[in-house]
Amino acid sequence: MSVVTNHSVIIDSHCHFDFAPFADNPYQAWTQAQQAGVKAMVIPTVGRSNWQTVSALCQQLSGLYYGLGIHPFFLPPT
Repeated sequence: MSVVTNHSVIIDSHCHFDFAPFADNPYQAWTQAQQAGVKAMVIPTVGRSNWQTVSALCQQLSGLYYGLGIHPFFLPPT
């Protein structure tokens, strides 16, 4: 049984769209994702350093949303 139907909505719930290779041409990457059936995308931030970048990207492209946060990988060593 397939979980994808004609009525399914595909939302990419975790994509670092502000990183390479997507950041090289986000308009083209988002167009390709939409052509593949993605209706929305949630971009998690990794720290304060990219909050503004991700926020601006989501304002430019309809269907992109962000979540502000700090990824443990990017924390300074303790």
